[in-house]
Amino acid sequence: PITQTFTYRYYKYAEISLTLLPLFLALGLYKKSKPALFYIGVGLLAWMVVLLSLSRTMFVAGSVSLVLFFGLLWIKQNRQTYFKNSLRLLSLLVILVCLTQISFFPAQETTTLNRLALKDESSQTSFDSRLLFWGIAIESFKQNKLLGTGADNFALDYKNARVSFSALNAENKILEINEDVLPERAHNEYLQILSELGAVGGGLFIWLIGGVFCLFVFTKKAHFSLLSIASAAGIAGFLLSSSASAYSFRVPANGLCFFFLLALGAHGFSKTNRESGFDFAKLKPYFMAGGLMICAAMLIFSGLRGVSLMYLANAQKSVGTAEFEANIQKATALDPDDGLFRFYQAGELYNQGLTAESIPHLNFAVEHGIAGSTSYFMLATAQIRAGKNTAAEQTFTEALRVYPRSVFLRTAFASFLRKSGKDRQSDAENHIALSIDKKQAQSWYLAHSEGLEKLSITAAENKDLSEPMELRPASGAIALRNYQLILKKNP
Repeated sequence: PITQTFTYRYYKYAEISLTLLPLFLALGLYKKSKPALFYIGVGLLAWMVVLLSLSRTMFVAGSVSLVLFFGLLWIKQNRQTYFKNSLRLLSLLVILVCLTQISFFPAQETTTLNRLALKDESSQTSFDSRLLFWGIAIESFKQNKLLGTGADNFALDYKNARVSFSALNAENKILEINEDVLPERAHNEYLQILSELGAVGGGLFIWLIGGVFCLFVFTKKAHFSLLSIASAAGIAGFLLSSSASAYSFRVPANGLCFFFLLALGAHGFSKTNRESGFDFAKLKPYFMAGGLMICAAMLIFSGLRGVSLMYLANAQKSVGTAEFEANIQKATALDPDDGLFRFYQAGELYNQGLTAESIPHLNFAVEHGIAGSTSYFMLATAQIRAGKNTAAEQTFTEALRVYPRSVFLRTAFASFLRKSGKDRQSDAENHIALSIDKKQAQSWYLAHSEGLEKLSITAAENKDLSEPMELRPASGAIALRNYQLILKKNP
């Protein structure tokens, strides 16, 4: 269905669309001409992108933006000038909302309103994921209140912050999700700024937003043009979407739309200041120089990042070990602190059966943000293969501090303890796993202890067990399969 295409392919454009939507509508209302009809068409298309993205955040933010736009239009402008045309335009926008909430195909059951009502499992999981990320971001801020963890270090500090969040919410079921997800973003711009930049960065950001608020609130009515109204509505929508968006200022294109509208809205305010005698034109060379420096820095950073990811992609497509190693070394040389490259290097060694050689790379990856439950499992099993049982036990213990409700890790640890002769500790770990999810725990324990093939055969006759394809997380089942293949090849 068309909604699936937009949801998975064009979702990231929904925030840009809702931000610029009021501007397109304003340009469409400005004059009765062919360009005006074009802008109205673009505005309606932008609203369709928001609706077909099935994003609850973008839908709510876009709706608020539209209410603000039409409300300010009727309050700040002459009603007789725009009222009839704006009412027709508003009716079209409402009709589009109604049409997109109708399921025209049997397979197209998901709508934005259904997602708002949390009527399907994926919507509930998405909602719970945000609660989890927000809680972890708050814990990250608590640990580094003044200066934060550093710009763009949310993923790097995610493991430590999740340990703190898990300790405070040990019985919370949201800890059972996203154990194999490594989020770069908190899905809340404001919380992420606090976690990465601390109170100092948060204060500066509040200063910026406060200035934007004052810009529009205290602008004289005479200078509150149609474009200023559109800018205010678009900025409001963007700031609201930032409260649950993974993009916002993090994606340059999205942030650029915000500052574009800010500049457009500031036009009337700058007129007021010129009347008071201050000429902002004097500052233009400095703004231009600063902007060019920022652009140059972004180009260099983005270029280096792009090249390093290109080498990673080449490594993934490599046909031989030598070619893989050459490409991954080039990627690492450009960004030696990125745990992702070391994780792929470790995976290549691990799957070749060189588990001992993979240990330092896995250690580095886990400590530099690639700390999902699968990463911990690979590290622990590599240590077991290398005869480092004490280190493996420590790895499992640390992993369960991060993911205390991971049945996958809990049963893996229980199986390891049983084979080490620590039956009492094994029973304790298995008991906790059973209390979280009995069916998954029984299935995982059998898979760890006797193999995925044994689980597949047994589950076909015993409905109290899950098939290997039903195990969660799926990446855990793949990691276990790879490990068991290594054991078969090199007992």
